[in-house]
Amino acid sequence: MLLLRKAKKIVKRIVYFVAPNLIGPECYRIQRLKELMTGKDGQIAVFTHRMGGGSEKYIQDRIACGDFQSDELIFVYSMTNDDGYYVEKKIEDKTYRFYSPTADMLMKELGKCIVNEILVNNLFEFRDIGLITGKILEFKKKHSTFVKMLIHDYYCICDNVHLYSSTNGYYCGMKNCEECKDRKGNISAWRSMWKAFLSNCDEVIAFSYDSKIRLLKIYDDLPIDVVPHVSSELRKANVNYHGDRINVAILGDLSEVKGERVVAEIASKIRELNLNIKLLQIGRNINGTIEGDDIYEVYGKYDRSHLPEIVEEYNIEIILILSVIPETFSYTTQEAIMLGLPVICFNLGAQAEQIQKYEKGILVDKIDAVNVIESILAFRGKGGA
Repeated sequence: MLLLRKAKKIVKRIVYFVAPNLIGPECYRIQRLKELMTGKDGQIAVFTHRMGGGSEKYIQDRIACGDFQSDELIFVYSMTNDDGYYVEKKIEDKTYRFYSPTADMLMKELGKCIVNEILVNNLFEFRDIGLITGKILEFKKKHSTFVKMLIHDYYCICDNVHLYSSTNGYYCGMKNCEECKDRKGNISAWRSMWKAFLSNCDEVIAFSYDSKIRLLKIYDDLPIDVVPHVSSELRKANVNYHGDRINVAILGDLSEVKGERVVAEIASKIRELNLNIKLLQIGRNINGTIEGDDIYEVYGKYDRSHLPEIVEEYNIEIILILSVIPETFSYTTQEAIMLGLPVICFNLGAQAEQIQKYEKGILVDKIDAVNVIESILAFRGKGGA
């Protein structure tokens, strides 16, 4: 046992000196953070990940609109190949990276900087959630730091972050959680840990009323503010098309939780029934499970600002948002509404909340390909083209 403890200490020492080189050629040990930040007070420590999606877009949008200044942010990430952390800090137009082998060292060095706020943007990649949330609360108590938690997903409800059921292929309904096979750990311990953290945050922000309601089903006395995302406007698309074929776009990247199975079934039904409908995936087919043909075409990665031109080029009449799980907010739904075209989505999550307020919105109650096709045909039957 003694030899094992000594071996662990040796490994940690090796990692401490070697890991910065693994991160990049200009990575420093965490102790140099304050030294290089001389005079940079009033900082916001942002605990987040680099996996893309709404979490990253939120920070980028806040910087773009001037709510955040890039030189006031200290980004904290979890390492993926060890238990350490790395920090990114922009200082005088140069981005520096720092490595810390432990949460204790990380928080100690952050404490030497004037951190006025900790923004918990997303902890999905962090290895030990109980450890890091506990350290954040210790930091808050010691330094009187304001702690804000953002609800970009449902990780604080379940480690099955999207609440996706592999059994039925869509939203789990947050039922029979103890028997669920899609989560990893003990659900009661998970929620107890998160409740202790959330109830001690100074502010918890959701981006839709739907996600607030879902959180309150688990944490019924938790104060939650709802602040929907605000993105730059898109011009309305001018589609002047009167052909026989119905051109339909599926907006956003396609994956399991974004309706991959439903899209495959829609394409199959179109072929089976010989319907004059063409599907365009404006986004990537992440898993590549559906082959492109004359029924289904993949446009690929797109620039948001070019969306009006894309739907005009392909004469798109209807946009589908086919997430089979409740979104906490849906950027693609927001984009579709801005384009001014009819939008079909399942009656679920923040996406449905947005569509309910839209005069050209169509909600489908049952997650099923046939119901989506019927909604498309009903739109054309009512003279929608």
